[in-house]
Amino acid sequence: MPSSILTTPGRNWRTCEENVDILGSVGLLVLLSPVLVCIGWRSNSRRKADPVSTDRIGQFGQPFMFLKFRSMYTNADSRVHEKYVQEFILQKQEWQ
Repeated sequence: MPSSILTTPGRNWRTCEENVDILGSVGLLVLLSPVLVCIGWRSNSRRKADPVSTDRIGQFGQPFMFLKFRSMYTNADSRVHEKYVQEFILQKQEWQ
């Protein structure tokens, strides 16, 4: 009996499996994109934050534009962050 029969599935099976993965991913993105847009719009409308775009370097050195929502509050008190960092440093020193 040829050993290829007893080994992993053939090329046709892998191609079919990849196609199902791609079609499933695209289908889920199409189905969920309205929900994701609504969530992003709702969270952004509550905070009045503008999306930030930055240029990033992607695969094979190709630049692309990266959009994200600001996660900081406007005119926030910097002492809250300073206190958090100081406590974090103290905890880290206790671990060592």
